[in-house]
Amino acid sequence: MSRIYGYCRISTREQSIERQQRNIKALYSEAILVNEVFTGTKIEGRTEWQKLYK
Repeated sequence: MSRIYGYCRISTREQSIERQQRNIKALYSEAILVNEVFTGTKIEGRTEWQKLYK
């Protein structure tokens, strides 16, 4: 059985990560969610994304 991962990211305190989580879980209830908060605009600083990508 394969695993499904969902990646949720927000870059400002004004944004809500819960909406992204809810939307992913609505389509893939068994998804493992990976969250990243306040990472800015560059991919280099996204440590959780880098772990997931590998």
